[in-house]
Amino acid sequence: MVGGHSVPVELSGVDCRIIGPGGAMGMRMLAVLVLLLVVAGVVAQERPRGVSVYTWTREDLFAGLLTNDWERLSAGMKKLDEILRATPGQVDAVVMKGFGEVVLAVKSHESGDRAAFDHQYQQGVRRLEEAYAAAPKSIGVLAVYGATMALLAPRFPAELQKGAWEKGKLLYEALYREQETVIDKYPPHMKGEVLGALADMEHRLGNTPQARAYLTRIVEGMAGTSYQTRAKQWLENPEKITAKNRMMCLTCHEPGRLQNRLAELQKTSQ
Repeated sequence: MVGGHSVPVELSGVDCRIIGPGGAMGMRMLAVLVLLLVVAGVVAQERPRGVSVYTWTREDLFAGLLTNDWERLSAGMKKLDEILRATPGQVDAVVMKGFGEVVLAVKSHESGDRAAFDHQYQQGVRRLEEAYAAAPKSIGVLAVYGATMALLAPRFPAELQKGAWEKGKLLYEALYREQETVIDKYPPHMKGEVLGALADMEHRLGNTPQARAYLTRIVEGMAGTSYQTRAKQWLENPEKITAKNRMMCLTCHEPGRLQNRLAELQKTSQ
C-alpha cells in the first residue's frame, strides 16, 4: 500500500493487488494465492522421462486403498488426468484411472452410498474395458484390470462378486499365457502374483482342484518365499480361508518405488 492506493505485486506471472488499510487483508489474500500456486504446481507436475505411468501413480492410488489416504489417492488421480489431457487414450493411464475409480466406488459402498458406488463402479469398469479393448495383450493392462477385480471383489456388493472373480480369472489366465514361457525365470513377486491370484480366484469360484494345482506349484517352485508359506497354509487348512485372506498382493506394495526410480534416473543423468 503506497499513499492509500493498491500496488501490483508480480508473483509468478500473476498480478496480485494488496488491498485494505495496512495491507493485512491483502497479505492474507497473497498467502492464499501462494498456496494455490504451490498446490497447482504439485498437481501439474510432469511425469519424468523414464518413469512409467504405473510407477508414477501406483503408490498414490494404493495409499487410498491400503491406508485410507484419500488425499494422496486424489493426487494420483490428478496425475492421471494430466497425462490423459496431454495424451488422450493413453492405455496405461486409462487402466490406472479405472482402477482408482473402482477403489473410490468401494469406499462409497462401505460408507453406505450405493448410488455413488454404482456410478463410480460403472465409470471405472468402462475405463478398464476401454484399456483392455485397446491393448488386450498388454501386461500392464491385464495385470491392473485383473487385480482390480480379484483384489476388490470381496468388497463389492454380494451380487457383483462372482462376476468380478470370473472376469479377474479370465484376465489373469491371459496374463499367464503372455508370460508362460518365461514365468519360472521371473523374480518371486512377479511369478507369485500371477500364480497366487489364479489360485485365489479358483478357490473363490469353488474350483478346488484347479486352486490346489496352482497352490502346489507355488509350494514346489517358490521355496523360501511368502507365497510358499501362504500356499502351504491354504493347502493344509482350506476351511480357515476367509474373505479377508488372500493369495495375492503379498509383496507388491512396499513404499518408495517412485523415489528409488527417480534416484536411479538422477544418477544416470549425471
